[in-house]
Amino acid sequence: MNNANKTTILIIISFLFFLTLVVFPFFAAGQTDSDSLSNEIRVIKTENDFFEKIKQNGEDIAVGTVPDLEGEDAYEWYLQLDSVSEKVYNEGLLNPYLRSNNGPVTGHGATMAGYIGVSICPNCEISKSDADEIIRIYQEAGEEAGIENIPIVIAKGYPQNAISEPGEKSNAIPGYEMIYSTIVFFVTIGFLIRIRNKK
Repeated sequence: MNNANKTTILIIISFLFFLTLVVFPFFAAGQTDSDSLSNEIRVIKTENDFFEKIKQNGEDIAVGTVPDLEGEDAYEWYLQLDSVSEKVYNEGLLNPYLRSNNGPVTGHGATMAGYIGVSICPNCEISKSDADEIIRIYQEAGEEAGIENIPIVIAKGYPQNAISEPGEKSNAIPGYEMIYSTIVFFVTIGFLIRIRNKK
């Protein structure tokens, strides 16, 4: 077997190896993530009944209205709330009220239940004026996004895993890993061919 045939076989084996390790898993993972997201969206439902109970419990502060939505409509509503929350977060509008600045707020953001959640330190008290200002900030941000009467809950010890922290977006370029691997693959093949030709 001459050098040309050996090089051709080496390239074919390397290419198949590349497909097995990089390309196929990349597309398979994308399909799995897409299916998983679709399944999760189908079961999303806003909790307007629960929101109304919060309004009546006398312990927490709840204003606004949660629409009765399911599936994609509920997910779209969540994305709208998250966009409002991201604006408030990125512009630091609630910074004066955060725990890090000796305020009572430990977290805030959109919830899948269909409203904005503002978590208050369990051992803290929030004044009416502070609560009114937090509500005003979110209401104005909501109105700018076309949401009237945006639903907001201010509660002590609000479960943090229920709040989507905005502003933490990934800077990764989609498909970057596969592009990088492709470049490395062809550079390696070119290097191997040069070595073979020198022999």
